[in-house]
Amino acid sequence: MRKFGWLAFVVCASTVVAGCGEEDTKEDTAAPDCVVSDEVCDGLDNDCDGAIDEDDALDATAWFGDADGDGYGTDTSVSYACDAPSGNVEQGGDCDDEDPDLYPETWWYTDADGDGYGDPTVSVQQCLQPGDHVRDASDCDDSDPSINVETNWYADADGDGYGDPTTSVQQCEPPSDHVRDDSDCDDRDASIHPGATEVYNDGVDQDCDGDPGCDAPWMYPGDLTLESVHLAEMFCGSYTAVCGDLSLYGDFEDLESLACLEQVTGDLYINGASLEIADLPALVSVGGTLRLGWGIPVESLSLPSLREIGGDLYLDLSTTLVSLELDNLETVGEDIVFSWQRALLGAEFPSLREVGGAIGFEDGPSSGLLTWSFPTLEIAGGLWFYETGCELSAPSLIELNGDLDFFESGVTLDLPALETINGDIDTYNTGESTLSLPVLRTITGQLNLTYAWNMETLDLPSLENVGSNVKLHGLRASAVSLPALVSTGDLLLSSNDYVAVLDFPLLETINGDLLLDDNTALDDISGLHSVQDVAEDFTITDNTPLTNADAQALLGAIGTENIGGDVTIEGNKE
Repeated sequence: MRKFGWLAFVVCASTVVAGCGEEDTKEDTAAPDCVVSDEVCDGLDNDCDGAIDEDDALDATAWFGDADGDGYGTDTSVSYACDAPSGNVEQGGDCDDEDPDLYPETWWYTDADGDGYGDPTVSVQQCLQPGDHVRDASDCDDSDPSINVETNWYADADGDGYGDPTTSVQQCEPPSDHVRDDSDCDDRDASIHPGATEVYNDGVDQDCDGDPGCDAPWMYPGDLTLESVHLAEMFCGSYTAVCGDLSLYGDFEDLESLACLEQVTGDLYINGASLEIADLPALVSVGGTLRLGWGIPVESLSLPSLREIGGDLYLDLSTTLVSLELDNLETVGEDIVFSWQRALLGAEFPSLREVGGAIGFEDGPSSGLLTWSFPTLEIAGGLWFYETGCELSAPSLIELNGDLDFFESGVTLDLPALETINGDIDTYNTGESTLSLPVLRTITGQLNLTYAWNMETLDLPSLENVGSNVKLHGLRASAVSLPALVSTGDLLLSSNDYVAVLDFPLLETINGDLLLDDNTALDDISGLHSVQDVAEDFTITDNTPLTNADAQALLGAIGTENIGGDVTIEGNKE
């Protein structure tokens, strides 16, 4: 308020001072009952200037600009007013008004090991960051920079102090049975880890250096081709193993000259125009593929000590092979293929537990039936049969990590324990009269039976889920029953001359099309009335003696509102 000498302008506070009205001005010093007053923050025009609670009021508050909205303003941006201006707060002291996480009440935690993660038990509260402090409070060991919430801990199942690089968790505190090391190459065996003593000539890389003892004096270093008995005898005079591939060619009639051979780290290729008996009694391990040459006159393959094949086992065209002895073979890393075996009528693999790839049979003997037995096999990457006829028994097989395929083959399967096929069942022009998998519950791919002209029985009583399609085309069966099936992709039944009845009493969801087309014997589809949802098209066409009324009854049971695509009913019996 301006003052001239001792005379002060008067306050016209109409609510408290009688005689001060709207016509009074600050020059009306003689207005009756007016008192002299400075502007204060009280909601009144104390200095009679027409404004209330101006910024120059005697008791105006200091306000601090708060650009980051953290409730604390910067001391470099101060304004005075009775009420807070927009973007201002009453509390100053912000040291960084661009960061809402920095203000006088910010907690800083000691980071003694400098890993960027703080110790939750040692802290200070202030705005500016102290030296060796961070805002994070998640470090469980502030004395070790390699331990924090981003630390990877690796499973150490065998307790040797070395972790499995394929199995880890990321956290600060070490989980039980985990270590920081990730260099174990076999976490099932405590004797195998970096720094372990290498046992030469056993096919095992004990010290995890990628070299199963190639520097041993009895290990031939590199690929080797032997073309004569003389060269084989020279080899056995110095070595018992090959660190690389071994190829056998030339004038061998038998392999007695290689009786010393215990290990091949790479591929083993057995060939020879005169070879009749392939007998390697000491061979324990083949790291790569074992292949018997195409068309050689060998009659017997005997590998009684062989336990492991890291790659494939290929038995190619042979008109003479009648005996196969692999009694101690436990694992095959990739495929087993029996191709064009004209004399071999089967074999037993009494110790084989796991096959990483598929087991395949192609073009068997012109007469006779092959019989294959895998009594201990539990897991395989698939089974396929191409233009062959055989019986296959694998009573312990519980899982196929691939397809079960039949192409122009007649096969009898004994797979009483098979529960899961992580792939498809595919048939084309097959001769099987029965497909029986009594405990199979899941097919992740499709069930595709096409041109199964001789298949009279489909026995899959436990099958609950088919991930892709159920496609039945050209079956000889009079009834198709999948009594446990709950869901599938497409359900396609077409061009069947014998199928009269469909029985799917638990099927609720078809995640694709429902197609029944050109089935000349089909007359009962009441076994589909449990279906509650068809995601795509509903098509029932050209089936006799099925009637359009039967098709409409099924549509009514499902409900047109539960059909995701088009509805087509035509060409059935009126």
